[in-house]
Amino acid sequence: MHAIASERGWTPRSALVNRAVTLLIVVSAFVIFRAPDIETALDVLRAMVGIGAAGPFDVPWLFAAGVFALVVFVQVAPTTWAFRERVGVTRRSAIALGISLAVGIVCIRSDSPFLYFQF
Repeated sequence: MHAIASERGWTPRSALVNRAVTLLIVVSAFVIFRAPDIETALDVLRAMVGIGAAGPFDVPWLFAAGVFALVVFVQVAPTTWAFRERVGVTRRSAIALGISLAVGIVCIRSDSPFLYFQF
């Protein structure tokens, strides 16, 4: 879909703007799918843009600083593919990753029902 829109000149040339638009779409979709009904989803979306009870200055400064730091990190960090090419994949790292994944799966103790079961 993005390739078609890009070929027709419908997307911004800036990668930063494309990432910001993608983030906004994904976060908005999270809100819509997680809300119990559409009215609640619209209330949350309105509050996210500053229309409603919570304004932009109601956000704790430490939280805002953390979000800003994460956004900067995501912009400057290498992609997974670039990191893999730089570090390389060895048999030892593959085994360590497999063991840590297995331990993580075994250690999951609480039920986590699939999101769409609530619909």
